Amino acid sequence: MNFEEFKLYVSEAVTSALGDDYEYTHTQVIKNNGIRLTGLSVHRTGNTISPTFYLEGFYESYKKGESLKSIIDTLAEGYSRYEIEEAPDLDFITDYEEVSKRIMIKLVNYEKNKDFLCEAPYVKIMDLAAVFYVEIKHKMMGEGAIMIRNSCFEKWGTDIDTVYKDAFNNTRNILGCEISNITEVLKNIILSKGGDDSEVDELLSRLSTPEDIPMYILSNKTGHFGASCMLYEDMLKSFADKMENDLYILPSSMHELIIIPDSGKEEPDNLRMMVKQVNSEQLEPGEVLSDNVYYFERKQGKVRLACTA
Repeated sequence: MNFEEFKLYVSEAVTSALGDDYEYTHTQVIKNNGIRLTGLSVHRTGNTISPTFYLEGFYESYKKGESLKSIIDTLAEGYSRYEIEEAPDLDFITDYEEVSKRIMIKLVNYEKNKDFLCEAPYVKIMDLAAVFYVEIKHKMMGEGAIMIRNSCFEKWGTDIDTVYKDAFNNTRNILGCEISNITEVLKNIILSKGGDDSEVDELLSRLSTPEDIPMYILSNKTGHFGASCMLYEDMLKSFADKMENDLYILPSSMHELIIIPDSGKEEPDNLRMMVKQVNSEQLEPGEVLSDNVYYFERKQGKVRLACTA
């Protein structure tokens, strides 16, 4: 069964399982880095509000041996559990005075997101783009984010510099930033999952970076879209002064960065190869920020590209 056949079969079966007064719709959604997914929404006739489940992941499970019945049951249960009867009030999106208090920044790869950037306001920063989103909370939908499109931006009657300034301040003041030694981060992760000190030691021994080259994790307090912390150059300056070194910045994902003080032992090309390897082997395609490495110079107080792919 190819994907098109799977899509139609599962959509019809889930709709039938929920009842005669349900219908389904498909949407093509562009996610981060240009990834296109097929969304399935099943809702009561006349009600267009419904959670969306992306079918590509379910199709991969099917190809690996999961039964169609199991997949259909999972989707039907999901729609029953998260059925939305009342749509969130999003009218505030067109009111910039209201939005200005809630708008945030997310960093994405410029080249990989060109299709999305054609329909969204952004600020280009090196090989990246700062795009804007608004967090929402809904009693049925939970927490989510709405990406800002040109249609909203045009109604605001403001300029991109003002939007960027407000979003920058909100992102920093609300989400903050944290720098942690990578050893402590890994140790806390392992111990939180029931591991012990021996597992921590084993993992650290397998790190490719020599012990005398310290590594730090930079992200925000939520660990979500934390790569935007690279924009806080005064914070980077403070940390660089503390380390008494310039800083290499490795984009380990769109959610966090690795900071390595430049002690003269690092080769930019080797660091870039490490980033590229992690991106290709350990991250989901939608989590990748860049294959490039960045560099913060204390004297200039600016971030620049250290080397390019």
